[in-house]
Amino acid sequence: MPGKLNRSALLILAIAGFLLLSLGGWVAWSGVRTDVDGMNQRAVPALIAVTDISTDYRELRAVLQGMAQEPDAGEREAFRERYERDLLHLQGGLAALRGLGMSSPALDEVTEAYQQAAGRTAMVAMTGQRDAANALVYSSLIPAERQLQAYIDEIRREVQAQQKAVAKSLSLGGFKLLAYSIASLCLGLGLWMLLAPPVAVLVPAGHDVLLSREIAAVLYGYTGSVVPASLVTSAALVTVFLGHPERIMLYCWWAVSLGVLTARTTAYLRWHAVRDTDFDGPTAIRHFSAGALAMALVWGCFPVLFFAEASALQRIAMAFVFAAMAGAGAAVLAPLRRISLLYLSLMLLPQVLLFAAEGSRLEVTVAVLSMGLLVMLAASAMAARQTTLSALLLSRENKRLAEESVLRQLELEQLNSTLEDRVHERTIQLEVEMDARESYADQLKELALHDPLTGLLNRRALAGRMDEVLARAAGIGMGVQVLFIDLDRFKDVNDVQGHFVGDQVLIELAQRLRRTLPEAAVVARWGGDEFVVVVPAPAGLNHAGGIRAAIMEPVRVRDHEVRLDASIGISLFPEQGTDVDVLVRQADVAMYQVKLKGRSGVQLYDPAMGDSIRRQHELGQALREAMAHDALSLVFQPVVPEVAGHVLKMEALLRWEHPVRGVISPAEFIPVAEDGGLIGPLGRWVLFRACHEALAWSGDTVIAVNVSALQVMSGELLGDVADALRETGLPPHRLELELTESVFAHDFGAISRVLGALREMGIRIAIDDFGTGYSSLSYLYRLPIDAIKIDRSFVRDSEHTGDQMLRAILGMARGFGYGVVAEGVETELQRDMLLGMEVDFIQGACHAPPMLPEAAVEWTRNYTLNARSAVRPLGKVA
Repeated sequence: MPGKLNRSALLILAIAGFLLLSLGGWVAWSGVRTDVDGMNQRAVPALIAVTDISTDYRELRAVLQGMAQEPDAGEREAFRERYERDLLHLQGGLAALRGLGMSSPALDEVTEAYQQAAGRTAMVAMTGQRDAANALVYSSLIPAERQLQAYIDEIRREVQAQQKAVAKSLSLGGFKLLAYSIASLCLGLGLWMLLAPPVAVLVPAGHDVLLSREIAAVLYGYTGSVVPASLVTSAALVTVFLGHPERIMLYCWWAVSLGVLTARTTAYLRWHAVRDTDFDGPTAIRHFSAGALAMALVWGCFPVLFFAEASALQRIAMAFVFAAMAGAGAAVLAPLRRISLLYLSLMLLPQVLLFAAEGSRLEVTVAVLSMGLLVMLAASAMAARQTTLSALLLSRENKRLAEESVLRQLELEQLNSTLEDRVHERTIQLEVEMDARESYADQLKELALHDPLTGLLNRRALAGRMDEVLARAAGIGMGVQVLFIDLDRFKDVNDVQGHFVGDQVLIELAQRLRRTLPEAAVVARWGGDEFVVVVPAPAGLNHAGGIRAAIMEPVRVRDHEVRLDASIGISLFPEQGTDVDVLVRQADVAMYQVKLKGRSGVQLYDPAMGDSIRRQHELGQALREAMAHDALSLVFQPVVPEVAGHVLKMEALLRWEHPVRGVISPAEFIPVAEDGGLIGPLGRWVLFRACHEALAWSGDTVIAVNVSALQVMSGELLGDVADALRETGLPPHRLELELTESVFAHDFGAISRVLGALREMGIRIAIDDFGTGYSSLSYLYRLPIDAIKIDRSFVRDSEHTGDQMLRAILGMARGFGYGVVAEGVETELQRDMLLGMEVDFIQGACHAPPMLPEAAVEWTRNYTLNARSAVRPLGKVA
């Protein structure tokens, strides 16, 4: 598309430039013609009048002198008549000067004085007073003549100066016209190159580049005769028109014609230098066509420029010359149909129109004959084109057959002379090819049965190997375990760290599986981040534990450290099935059950799991509908500071009351949201709603919002938090985000960057359910954390097992400078025990159960009125 636009733009510019240059040439020549016409209308008549006046007053003086010398009265009367005629002629010349605006008051006075002197002299001469008349001639008439001659000479010099100026302007106009003509011709050629048909049009359809070379050879073969003929013809035409008034324009036209002939000669020499090589035939044809059309354009301009003032003989000569040029050009360009028609049109149509416009019988006859000639030449060019192309094709086919015959003969001779050697060589080649094909077949078989990335068996090969393992196990009465392994949150690795890192992780884990499992085990990549292991041993759970341990070891790829876990489902042969597809499907169902329970575990298949999966699917659909119809709600539970100086917090808790199943716990539907891709929009809704509700609370009460690890890894959490704070107007220090320890199972560097950016915004960070997941003290200390929340199970179990675990967690938190929140505190006994340990915050029914937004507003207002004094801030110790 950009190429078409550029070509269109160039085409528009070329057309505009061609029109402007043509207009400029016309304006320049119009100015010259105006000056010449002005000179012809004023200066020439003035010079004629001045010459006549000079002759008249000399003849007038001779008549008066003859009259004075004539003694006979009758003869003097004849002289008087001649005197009156000459005087009238003199007065006519002076009147002509006045009509041309060349007179002046002083000239009128001098003329009047001359006429009076001539009149007095004539009167004296008529009386026969010869001496008195001669005296008047020398004393009065000749001085008056001299004064008149002085004015006449001044007028002559003025007219001659005007003629010189017009001649100079005519020369300058001619040069301008020549420059405009050359520039217009160049732009015209460029315009033709843009409008020129593509090579596929220049070369007849169905023929290839070889034929185009032969056509080019035929065309350029005429150049040796075409160029000299054009030169002679143009010279003859210029000679015939030498008497034309527009001689300078004639020379300019001839100069442009010679320039085009020079360019065509140069193109011919370039082709001649490469004619024996594999030259570009279409390009050679295009260059020849451009030269021919340029010549036709130059010749077509000739009638337009010179027809109007040409004589009848010149017009007839021009018609014959153009007919000859058109006939020769049509014959040369016959292989190129469109170029031939365009050439004939440019050569003949201008003179046809001009002859027809004259209207006389002769000119109309010439116009009709020229038009008939154009039609006849076009028809003959079409016929000649078919003949030429047929001849070229036939010649080429004959040449091809001859060359093919020679080659076949040589091949037969060579085959006959070396047949035995070729048979032996071919036998060796066949053996090599057979070996190569066998090797290639083995490679194809290997690729068809193995995963190209990890080298493990693929899904297709697994079915056959499982049949073998099951058959052997059945023969010896041994059980077989089928383990379906799915890497937890492996998609995050691809999304955050790239597919290269993900591929390297898969390769490493495949090698670990081979090393971990016994030699008799079958390991296959099922697809994506899923693997299937078939172990002919009764203790499948022990193998599952070893597999998880191998997967959980960190994998380092370049500068990345990846930590993963797996969800593993197990089916048993022959207890739960004997069919390969059934066993794999049962293990897959068991694995999915692990996913529903929160991932990262092992599950043996149970027939009831199918119903569970169906219920989970229905739960996911219901969750989508609940989100679409705004059927979810938030409740808030106070997180009360037990050490003075801390700020009250309220934790936002998500609630869903299903119209049929009733209240559904977040522990049940949050994993469904994560698996179904709903956790992003769900977490965003909770964040915005919680920030909005917090605006109604008293004081600086902090709103605590739970965030999924998937939200952190998605890359959208920072934008969601910034949008929520901006739209609700909640200050950043009043927002705390709670993350579970599962966040440590992901890319530590990416997690650290996200949490650091949140801290820079002023957001508080807390680790929820601490002590139940993946916490590493090294990672824990390096992350920007403000507080940890002790899981409710530790608080509940402390009444039976003691408070050692609680004290250990508190000691670690104080060592790191973290605030500590104890959640799930239900009784006063538990609260007193935690107060004795100086826990910073307590959350649970001992203070208040979760409450609706309206009750939370009232609760925070009452708490603010009864707030106690503060002691130390929450967060890391400086």
